[in-house]
Amino acid sequence: MKKTISFRSAFCFSSFLAVLTLLQLPAGADSMAGASAECPHAVLVLNDSFRESYVLAKENIRKNLGPIVIATGGDLVLLYKGKRDPQPCVPENYSILKTVDHIPLGIFVILNEHCDKPLDDATKVRLASFKGFADKAVESVAKAELSAKTQERQTKIITRSQMFINEVLAAGSVSHGSLRHFTTEASRDTLLNADEAIDDQFTAMDCIIENWRQKLTAEEWKHTNFIIMSGHMPRLKNSNLQYFEKITGEKEEGLRIIYAEGLSKEDEAVDLLVTHILDRQIAIDFYHDEWRMHRDLLSDAASKYLAKHKPLRD
Repeated sequence: MKKTISFRSAFCFSSFLAVLTLLQLPAGADSMAGASAECPHAVLVLNDSFRESYVLAKENIRKNLGPIVIATGGDLVLLYKGKRDPQPCVPENYSILKTVDHIPLGIFVILNEHCDKPLDDATKVRLASFKGFADKAVESVAKAELSAKTQERQTKIITRSQMFINEVLAAGSVSHGSLRHFTTEASRDTLLNADEAIDDQFTAMDCIIENWRQKLTAEEWKHTNFIIMSGHMPRLKNSNLQYFEKITGEKEEGLRIIYAEGLSKEDEAVDLLVTHILDRQIAIDFYHDEWRMHRDLLSDAASKYLAKHKPLRD
């Protein structure tokens, strides 16, 4: 964060306008049309000026960014000095274990909304087709370079899944209780697969990170930022987040480590990082709390209001 402090002169005024705008307007840019009829023209012009200044401040910060490590899909990517160095970090065995875990999961999502009643033809066809894919997976798993114990576990997961599908198709229905029994039995082995998969992945990541650290100076590594591009559901205790916290000493996401939820393009993720850097300085200079802009600026006001007013009820 050392470099962000040097940008104070570039965005202090825009920081003031940011707070002023948030207090005066009911929402963000999407509310401008509705606000036009209520706000004086001068205020709207001021808001436009603020947005331009904010974008300019972000551009200035971006020009001086240090190294950035991005975890995206099955890769780690190092961005620095205009260069992009992608490195695959998901070993083949990881993918095999993950795919086998998806077999009982696939059965669950096919049947979960069709329990305790006769299966319709479309569900039967889908279930039979899925079993066909599971049958073919047996041969692929057998050829994989897995330990005997791991191989045995994969066979167990697949065989149990095949038998359950056969039982359901023969009966033409499935009870919620029997589906729950199946998933409960599968849970232990799928979690053992997860243990082994993350061991393989983190081992690969260690090699990649160590190689990059050897190429960076101690100062560059100290100011390296990390971005995780992933979905909403795995955000809590995300595996890559835990890994980056371990190697950096960071206690949580939001400063050197950014979780870019739902973003698919690296440029968008870097833009989010720059927003974090700028908003952190706003939070420090205005509120003396580097985390203040990580929550809604109106959050305290909302809490005060709701504490004084009875909520509307149906």
